[in-house]
Amino acid sequence: MNQRRQVIVDAKLQLHYFWLWILVALGVIAVIAIFALSWWSEGLIQEQIVADTMKRILWITGAYIMVLSLIFGSYAIFHMHRVAGPVYRLNRCIDDLLNGQYALPITLRKKDYFHELAENLDILRNQLLADRQEIERVHEKIKASDYIEASRLLEKLLARTSPKAPSDGV
Repeated sequence: MNQRRQVIVDAKLQLHYFWLWILVALGVIAVIAIFALSWWSEGLIQEQIVADTMKRILWITGAYIMVLSLIFGSYAIFHMHRVAGPVYRLNRCIDDLLNGQYALPITLRKKDYFHELAENLDILRNQLLADRQEIERVHEKIKASDYIEASRLLEKLLARTSPKAPSDGV
């Protein structure tokens, strides 16, 4: 199993959710502060002890929300690693296939997402490898002037690679 130690694989995807958490937290803190300041400025809070208590509650609430947001934001980065890592690996596999490299199987970690997609891409990789080997056999037959056998192999290859109707209607 290919174990990558890099936590940030796709910064755009992973940090998007982190900053979203922070933005929500700052928004909540701003709303609470606006209400508290409006109460104070309208004279609804007149006693100093109540005002000091409100300030303390505001600071504690703000700190709590920020700490919680940092925790959940960090969790989002690590959780998105289960998405970003496989996307990175699947894209790399597609690049390898486009460059004619069929040897490496696709490996994902146990808790990663997209296992079914990786399995299907691996089946495709194996099929492309088999087709490539078949083409090489046909090429050898043509080079050896065995045109009848080459024609038979090409018909078999064309039948295998011809378009098929979608199986599940998607």
